[in-house]
Amino acid sequence: MSEKVRHIDLSHIIEDGMVTYKGFPAPMICDWLSRVDSRSRYEAGTEFQIGRIDMVANTGTYIDSPFHRYADGIDVSGLPLENLAGVECAVVRIDEDVLREIASSTGGRYFRATDPEALSQVYAAIDRLERSPLSGRRPVARIDRYAWILALALGLVVAEGVLRGTLFRRLP
Repeated sequence: MSEKVRHIDLSHIIEDGMVTYKGFPAPMICDWLSRVDSRSRYEAGTEFQIGRIDMVANTGTYIDSPFHRYADGIDVSGLPLENLAGVECAVVRIDEDVLREIASSTGGRYFRATDPEALSQVYAAIDRLERSPLSGRRPVARIDRYAWILALALGLVVAEGVLRGTLFRRLP
């Protein structure tokens, strides 16, 4: 007998105007055709609603496919379902008292947002924090210096191929 599998839905509920990521437009959820408006378009006694949702693809719970980063990568429709469901996971329980204690003892702040408005307030509070200058090592532009070696090696391979068929051909 097969083992019973338990699936847990981790999806976020998408709501009109919710903050998804700072700087991204909020989703807009509305009627494209309301029940009232449908009555005037169809036979008497017929009414229905057709919704409209406008949002960026990174709204709510989403999966980054290789296409997100690489132009020639596969998009979400090409990801094998077995790679997305039935995978091992870890459940993390957050102890808010411990997080508050850590924030207090380190001079930091603890933020928790449970709805879109609270998340907007958290972003606003973070924006008001003192900004510290960066210290330590700064990133340095990397220059690849192997191109001339690669070109030389490629030239030698081509020369060997040409010369093998002409000047340096082996005689039996």
